[in-house]
Amino acid sequence: MDSSSMDASPMDASLVHHLALDARMCDAVKGIRLLSLVSWPAAEQQRFISGWHRGKPSLPQIAYPKTDLSDVRDELESIIKACDRDHPLGEYLHRTASSYEVAADLITTLGTPAATDHSISLFGRPGDTLPGSDLSNIDAARHFIGLADDMDAGLASVEADYVLSAEVMQHELQIALDAFFVHHTVRVEIDPNLIAKAAAGATRVRLR
Repeated sequence: MDSSSMDASPMDASLVHHLALDARMCDAVKGIRLLSLVSWPAAEQQRFISGWHRGKPSLPQIAYPKTDLSDVRDELESIIKACDRDHPLGEYLHRTASSYEVAADLITTLGTPAATDHSISLFGRPGDTLPGSDLSNIDAARHFIGLADDMDAGLASVEADYVLSAEVMQHELQIALDAFFVHHTVRVEIDPNLIAKAAAGATRVRLR
């Protein structure tokens, strides 16, 4: 070992410390898949939207999975306690790990009134103003819905030459991804309950 590696400055030591905490946090939260757990199945979503258009909206009865994230919370709490909040990285990790704690609490209370409180803590209430702006999150939602409606109108005016099935897309995408990702595998799966038409992660792509 040379002298340069032995004479680490306090900042260097703090950086190494927080990088290790960051790696622990990334490993701990792999099982926190909030959106996939809270999303309604596509059929229930369509049923709700159809009822809403008829003026008779009715909330579906969703059987949310029971998830034990006590080990994840213990690890996050340990990481939070080890953060130096006087260091920029420590403060960032503290806030990030704390938000994951709330997400874990939300997941474990799905289907109960407590989930609403955790959701508000994590995402805010409808009508809350956006950071650094006088606009609310509802203003932002209306803006993006307007953009989507404009795009839908444009796409509807163009007749598609052909339509590919999910199975054909799965096959073609898998071939393309296998050729591109030569060091690891990215799976292409069909998920009939997916709300979006497609969703991509680090190890898989899902198609509805």
